[in-house]
Amino acid sequence: MNRSIIEAAGRKERRLRSFFGITSQFAELLRAVLTEMWVPVDNGRPPSTVVGVDGSLVSLDLRNMLIYAVTSAAVSFRRAGNGYSESAPIELADIDVVIGKEMESVTHLAREILEVKALREAVIRYSPRLALVDGSLIAVLMRPAPVLGRVSIRELVTQFKESTGIDPIELVEEGLREEVGRESILKQRPLLVIDSVDPHALSEGLIKPVLLFTYIEKLAALRQALEEAWRRGTIVAYVAKRGISSHFYDSYVRKVLRETIDTLSARRLSDISFFDLADTPGYAVLPQNYGGGIHVEGATARAAEPPRELGLLDFYTGVNIAITYVKLTPTAPALRVEIPLRGGDPEEIVEQVVEAMLPLSPEGYPYPLTVADSHCRIRHEDLRRVLDFLGIGPRLSGREGMGVWLRM
Repeated sequence: MNRSIIEAAGRKERRLRSFFGITSQFAELLRAVLTEMWVPVDNGRPPSTVVGVDGSLVSLDLRNMLIYAVTSAAVSFRRAGNGYSESAPIELADIDVVIGKEMESVTHLAREILEVKALREAVIRYSPRLALVDGSLIAVLMRPAPVLGRVSIRELVTQFKESTGIDPIELVEEGLREEVGRESILKQRPLLVIDSVDPHALSEGLIKPVLLFTYIEKLAALRQALEEAWRRGTIVAYVAKRGISSHFYDSYVRKVLRETIDTLSARRLSDISFFDLADTPGYAVLPQNYGGGIHVEGATARAAEPPRELGLLDFYTGVNIAITYVKLTPTAPALRVEIPLRGGDPEEIVEQVVEAMLPLSPEGYPYPLTVADSHCRIRHEDLRRVLDFLGIGPRLSGREGMGVWLRM
């Protein structure tokens, strides 16, 4: 341990502890507010079939290029007697190189597309009652909006055509239609747009069109997955272990606290930290004096407006997202849950999801997601071994690349 760090921690002990502690008075007030916003759930109802979906991403930055590997896995569990039988996982994977700016945006899009397509295939194959996906749906809808800004799709289509000879909209529309329900085709080319471009062309000139049309591919594949799910009676729920949002806390909790405590003393908390205070399994609703019930947002409320191409704007304008926080055991951390809806009673659907997750989560986290994670998890060491096997190790980048490898 670095001695200077220990000395610095000693100097700032009081300051650091203040961020992690809550005064007893403040905690008591928070719990009083929480009581108004918490619906306990006592009994679980095991679903007949449930699917867990997760993805993984690792990358190595070697000079001015990023070598990345992405995977996804969807695992189905079907009731069998007093337990569940587990299916063989649906697994997708890709490895590629990105050169130039916005390299990380491309890799995150690649992972999200593989997750969405694994979800879609699992829904088609198993028609589960519940499909659990690791992560945040709102984050999936947003990325990479900050990068794209306001762009002319027509101009970018022309630019893409001139560089590749391919119409990107037709590529996405026809490619998604061909791969639905055909895992063999999907495994050969899981990323339609990225795989259609020479990696050497992914630099300043072509990166924005690639980002845009890869984003369209993701939204179109997600649309397919959701439509299949709703047609088959499947509830899709995104489950996030982490979250920095303070929407609930800022919009409702602090307003209540202002009536009883000095605002300066009411330290800001993230929503997930606030709902961690709950000591019973259940889920979060709005306080009665703010309408009560489940918080619902339009799918485009905080995300970028989807493009009109392929009917995406019309589709997502009609989608709502029920947002809540749940605890599945008294001592487990709170989880953020986002459920895409097209009709139905949001609170009834949330209650069904929580009741279904309770018997699947003996340690406070849904077991199907734990299994999906174990199937898709990749490490930097895995990527290094693949590159060694291909004979394109550190020599590719000379001394600078070797330094990166040696630090792993």
